[in-house]
Amino acid sequence: ADVIVLLNSNVTGENPVLGFNIKRAARKGATLLSVSSTELEINAFATMWFHTRRGTNTLLMNAVASHILEQGLFDEEQVIKHTTGFEEFKKTVAISPAEAAEASGIDQRDIERFAEIVSDPEKNVVYVYHGDSVLEKSHGDLQAIGNLLLLTGKIGRDYNGILITREHSNSQGHRDLGGNPRALEYTSSSASDGVLGEKSLSELR
Repeated sequence: ADVIVLLNSNVTGENPVLGFNIKRAARKGATLLSVSSTELEINAFATMWFHTRRGTNTLLMNAVASHILEQGLFDEEQVIKHTTGFEEFKKTVAISPAEAAEASGIDQRDIERFAEIVSDPEKNVVYVYHGDSVLEKSHGDLQAIGNLLLLTGKIGRDYNGILITREHSNSQGHRDLGGNPRALEYTSSSASDGVLGEKSLSELR
């Protein structure tokens, strides 16, 4: 990735191997944007540290989206192709950088710069988000990230997207086991679809 955005993530403390790789990427020239209300080790490697007031991250992301819309920096072709309810969406994120600056504590020019960086069509952008952390979490922040990815045309492109990290090594496996009805299913059709290594409960007993 050319741009890495950290949100709700103390990556060096929670996922040290990933944190090491992000620090190495920053040293090699990747743009690193860290959004956090507290001082973190990774901030020393960040191109920009957005020292937000706790609970305002969603508002910040919406302001970034609003500026992208206002300046025409969004990927219109991808928005038309992959989204619905675009007009309604524009109303929900209608907050100016100036208003967001007052609420979040981030300088208006930095919010605008954030928008310009993540909307650059020539850049690969990856957001890193810790799914289990509640320290920096604000309501709707993950959806706001998804909206930004859609708005800037990063969905479906190699080396772009969102990386959701977890607290424990098998946290995602537990969710898949409980939420995916095919998690323990094994059929010839699933094998042909490339789903290998799955067995039924009867086969496991």
